[in-house]
Amino acid sequence: MRPPRPLLARVLRARIVRVALGTVLGACLALLGAREVSAAPGAQKLAARMRDEGLSPRHALRVGKVDYLFTDLFELGPGRPAALAEVRTRSPKGASPFFRLFYRSKSQGVFRLLPALNLAQRRYGGDFDGLPGFDKGPGEEHLTAPLPVQDLLSALAVRPPRALDGLSLAEQAVPVYRSPTSYQKYQRSTARPQRHALALEETRDGVARIRPGLEPDYRHPLSTGRTRTELGGEVEQLRYPSTDGRVVYTLHVDATGHAQIASVTAASVGANRYGLPSISVALGEVGMPRWEYPFQIPRGQVGVAHPSDADYASSWAALRSRPEIRAFYRVTGRRMPAASE
Repeated sequence: MRPPRPLLARVLRARIVRVALGTVLGACLALLGAREVSAAPGAQKLAARMRDEGLSPRHALRVGKVDYLFTDLFELGPGRPAALAEVRTRSPKGASPFFRLFYRSKSQGVFRLLPALNLAQRRYGGDFDGLPGFDKGPGEEHLTAPLPVQDLLSALAVRPPRALDGLSLAEQAVPVYRSPTSYQKYQRSTARPQRHALALEETRDGVARIRPGLEPDYRHPLSTGRTRTELGGEVEQLRYPSTDGRVVYTLHVDATGHAQIASVTAASVGANRYGLPSISVALGEVGMPRWEYPFQIPRGQVGVAHPSDADYASSWAALRSRPEIRAFYRVTGRRMPAASE
């Protein structure tokens, strides 16, 4: 007969088993958190919530081989209208649709994908390890929606977004991470959009400049219109090709004549499974917004605080010195506001 194990050995063994089980369970939960939210039949918990909120998808759009079905806009947070979409990639074998959430950036004034939420102790705006509450994936400019999506959502934005608990809805629609460990697994998962980018700038003689051929061609506007942004109010929306036609610039000009490059998008590319352009554009400093967080504005060039949102300050003193902004005023014959305006 085998002698009984000493008490200490049995306690240690039980503890090791519990730790191992806890580690495995934690890993499984982290992997579950990294999953994208399916829109296929049988995975309808979020769909039921959307119906309860009166947000059934009904605005259809096709970009290349990707079909979208958008809800009306709702408030994701103060000054951030958003829409949920069923996004499906068409293929001979078929593809499962996923829910995607697009929201309008306050500073850039364009619609972006929200790939995930990083929530610490504070439910809204919390962060850990310096990560923002609204995850930026591979970088903000790589989350900018395709131009047809921008146009559709901007058209919907002429009406006030539906008031509801948008963050609670977002927590059901996108992966949520509450620790550095779960976030690291997200970075390695298919839930995180990957970066497939065209670099807009290159460094020559120690100075970053737009690469030859990719400069905006302000002589040949592609379209003109109007849209509304949270910090700029109602703005002119102007689109121009690059000189080689490979990318499209979207500029916003506010009522006081201040211009900013809101986005630069690759021309003639389709969309991917995330509902994003299959090739994004890495903007570098070209994408500096008119209103920005003060710590992101070059030292000594921080302007006045925004009149309705003191978290943002004017970057105009720095922005007006950019060659592509100065060229806009020179070519179009518009008056460029002074640095102090």
